[in-house]
Amino acid sequence: MFDTVLMGRRTWELGRDTGAPDPYPRLRSYVFSRSITQSPVPTVNFVSGDPLEKVRELKQEDGLGIWLCGGGVLAETLWPEIDRLVVKVNPVVIGAGIKLFHSDEFALRKLRLAGHHVYESGVAVLTYRKE
Repeated sequence: MFDTVLMGRRTWELGRDTGAPDPYPRLRSYVFSRSITQSPVPTVNFVSGDPLEKVRELKQEDGLGIWLCGGGVLAETLWPEIDRLVVKVNPVVIGAGIKLFHSDEFALRKLRLAGHHVYESGVAVLTYRKE
């Protein structure tokens, strides 16, 4: 379980633009942005500094866990601090999307399947750990 959620600015803006400026009101929310330095929403914390430094600081605090819910650029930056990767696969083909890890360089990352669950709907949740 987790009690803290992290997201990049563009991920947060998707929620804001659909009427959810605080999409996870029961969680401590942190949005990483270089362009927005003051939070327009009192319940959402905006961080303009180093994401790795902030995550390492959050990991030292008491709590349930941290969920990185979006932002391929942010995920790429935070790769050294990611402990496990949970991927939800939906039985729908969209045709385009956002990379899980956005980098201009090729990076091979080995993961080990640690668990899986397939629901009647066809949705599969896969949990991986770093090798």
